[in-house]
Amino acid sequence: MFATETFLGVRASSEYLFCVIASPVGPYFKAGKTAVTVWVTDQYTRAALGGTGAAKCGGNYAAGLSAQTEASANGCDQVVFLDAVEHKWIEELGGMNVFFVMDDGSLRTPPLSGTILPGITPASIIELAKREGIAVFEEPYAFET
Repeated sequence: MFATETFLGVRASSEYLFCVIASPVGPYFKAGKTAVTVWVTDQYTRAALGGTGAAKCGGNYAAGLSAQTEASANGCDQVVFLDAVEHKWIEELGGMNVFFVMDDGSLRTPPLSGTILPGITPASIIELAKREGIAVFEEPYAFET
């Protein structure tokens, strides 16, 4: 969706064009990998509370490009983004949500609100895990330092 109103200035538009692009795609990772290598960035933040992290918009992708370049330069497929305040709490990967399977079989994922785009994939994983009797925790999680 983008503004189509004839206007130059800073305000919400009153006219928009909504487009849906449907096209075939190939594998997300060109090599068809089954495992993904990740790079934890402590220099870049993708989203902050009060921002557009929970919205599907182009600016959210742009915010991750420098971090993805850093990850690629270090031989990794994806970036792990940390929170914008403490740079400690894991939020998500550049192209996907993140879940951790713990030693006790439970599943952990960052809270799916605020800075993370809610979607059918994480909601489905959580629901299916709970149906299978797997304990699911949606709470802040950090790597041990």
